[in-house]
Amino acid sequence: MLCFSSFILGFSCAASPPATRLSPLLVVAPRLIPPRFLPASPRLSSLLAALRRPSLSPRLALNFFLSPAHSSSLIGDATGIRVLTCCAEKICCDVQVTSIHSYTNMSRERGRRVALAPAQENIEKIKKVVEEGNYYGAQQMYKSIGARYISSDRYSEALDILQSGACIQLEIGQVTCGAELAVLFVETLVKGKIPYDDDTLDRIRKIYKKFPRISVPQHLDLADDDDMQQLSEALAAAKTRAEGCSSFLKAAIKWSIEFGAHRNGSPEIHDMVADYIYSESPESDMAKVSYHFVRGKNPKKFASCLVNFMGKCYPGEDDLAVARAVLMYLALGNLRDANVLMDEMKKQVQVREVDFPRSELMQLVHYLLKTLERDALPLFNMLRQRYKSSIDREPIFNELLDEVAEKFYGVQRRNAMPGMFGDIFKMISGE
Repeated sequence: MLCFSSFILGFSCAASPPATRLSPLLVVAPRLIPPRFLPASPRLSSLLAALRRPSLSPRLALNFFLSPAHSSSLIGDATGIRVLTCCAEKICCDVQVTSIHSYTNMSRERGRRVALAPAQENIEKIKKVVEEGNYYGAQQMYKSIGARYISSDRYSEALDILQSGACIQLEIGQVTCGAELAVLFVETLVKGKIPYDDDTLDRIRKIYKKFPRISVPQHLDLADDDDMQQLSEALAAAKTRAEGCSSFLKAAIKWSIEFGAHRNGSPEIHDMVADYIYSESPESDMAKVSYHFVRGKNPKKFASCLVNFMGKCYPGEDDLAVARAVLMYLALGNLRDANVLMDEMKKQVQVREVDFPRSELMQLVHYLLKTLERDALPLFNMLRQRYKSSIDREPIFNELLDEVAEKFYGVQRRNAMPGMFGDIFKMISGE
């Protein structure tokens, strides 16, 4: 039997003279082909001359011939090409009809995978660029090198690079760059279909903890131009930090919903969002804070934030914030944490010497928590009528109470559009 020393011999299916039957696409057995049958292309001829070397392995010959540097000028009509795959010491081991484009793409993908260094080498290399102060250059390297690993389906290494970059940039105060890499980290979790688990949650938490926490300057002279400039810059920086961290964590919540966490998203990540928005945002948006805390698992921390808010809010905002928090818990069917929140707040106001709000709205909350412990729909409806003027202080309260009636008493909401309640919550959260 004839022993082939090459890898691939291509033929055209068309019935044509020998000189045209040989495809110029996959001739990798030049020593077996009479010169008169070879294509006239000078570029291909030079390739074939190189491939005549006995030392060239079959696999290397194939990769060389189909490399991006050469295949683009050689690829023609591959329809009907029969690819005869041979090993060095056997012939005709497999026959299949394929497309030259498939071979080319496979070769390119293989080349990318082989060319990529271990992730740690790139991490160390880019870290040196950061240490030199070239933050922009480092950012582009993190993004481009991470993208190469992603395109090669090496998601674990891409995540290592992006996590390292996010943490390093955030540590040195490059919040915009760090937040961008943090979001790319989550996008890679989605692309790689990485399941939600404690290890990945811990990686998200590590990035979150790197976001700076800087207090806004206090006791400034608002009549002084320099102090006003300093305050303006501090507020702008605080807004950038809050928005960057929120974007990262909200993306992480969406990932957690899609890949295995609670249907409302990871409670731990919700707690992170709520805590950072409350502590770092220049605007105390308690509606957004409450939206995330009630989907978290730390009502005591939530109580601490509310008590702190009572000490600095405008008159009439304190009872609204408390009622909103309790009703949001109840609208999710969570009577336990609603009670924990109220009990913890009452303890903390005594320690901090803060006045707990006294209003009809607080009376409603107190009676409502007692009513929902029993099957008492008539009493529930009476409370809504009795405290209607207080409920009407904030439009969302009626929507929340409708949801409470459905959760605890099975009352179908009247004239409710499908998904409307979820849309209202999204509006509150700013999503």
